[in-house]
Amino acid sequence: MKRSCVLFFITSAMTAHAITSTWNGTTGDWTDGGRWNNGVPGNGDYAVIGAGTVGLAASSMNLADLTLSGGTLIFTNWSTRLQATSIALNGGTVTHADNYDTNGVDGWDLIARVWIACSNLTVASGAKIDVTGRGYPGGTNELTSGFGPGGGTYPYGGASHGGYGGCNTGMLYGSEATPTNHGSGGCGAAVGGIGADGGGVVQIDADGTVTINGSITADGEKGNSWHGGGGSGGSIWINCRTVAGSGMVRAAGGDGKDNGAAGGGGRIMIDYNSAAQA
Repeated sequence: MKRSCVLFFITSAMTAHAITSTWNGTTGDWTDGGRWNNGVPGNGDYAVIGAGTVGLAASSMNLADLTLSGGTLIFTNWSTRLQATSIALNGGTVTHADNYDTNGVDGWDLIARVWIACSNLTVASGAKIDVTGRGYPGGTNELTSGFGPGGGTYPYGGASHGGYGGCNTGMLYGSEATPTNHGSGGCGAAVGGIGADGGGVVQIDADGTVTINGSITADGEKGNSWHGGGGSGGSIWINCRTVAGSGMVRAAGGDGKDNGAAGGGGRIMIDYNSAAQA
């Protein structure tokens, strides 16, 4: 009788298991493995921040989960993206770095925004994404208009963006459908003071649900010197399948100081799936 032989090959491979890595509560950069108890979180890992200040200068790995219960997470570059399947902001603050001048008086670089890419995002009551005053700066003295396309004009002008600032000949700018512009700065104060800064930028791309019971704000600053104009609101752009919660999303202009005029509002777009939302 003819016999046959069947040979089975069994292969084995090392399977990477997800880890949970917790920030140690100090101030430093996300990529500093010594500040995480299990090293920098990698693809599929769980990241936990409960205290301290974490600077995110480059996009994170594709995390399974990020939980922020305290402390501050600061985005420091325009292209930086926080990526996770689930993001739970249970406390603390998410913001981005101030913008600064590297090209002279007329060349403010917009170096940062908050950019989150996830399936589901929760901003719990008491937690906040806050980029108030993180946009274009205000005028530097009484003869200087604010910086940015809608900078508040001298005298007393509040900055414009999505709406006009008071006493201002500055232009409206930005997109209603895809708002990604920073707010402009108010004019300088009448007695050598600095005008108020505009609001920053928040972009959220979620293929699931964004639940907001806390706050997302991109307000312009209030005038902080005598007769200083208020900054204009920045931009908040949320792309999601559904949106829920009872919190606040705001990009308001800041009030002026004394005779200084208020800044105009910024721009907010919440783009959701209407059938799923219904």
